[in-house]
Amino acid sequence: ISVTVLAEAAVDADALATAIFVLGAEDGRLLAEKRGVDVLIITEDKEILKSQEFNNQ
Repeated sequence: ISVTVLAEAAVDADALATAIFVLGAEDGRLLAEKRGVDVLIITEDKEILKSQEFNNQ
């Protein structure tokens, strides 16, 4: 999978992207929502999952 996180600090985005990658798409999306960051996830099946605000950044 591939994960992109938009956060205030690059170090936070990097850490969260790694955590979301390890957790997988569904649990990772929940983590992003809980942390209040925008996320784009491409799954192994090439499904694209993104937070509502991802395109507005």
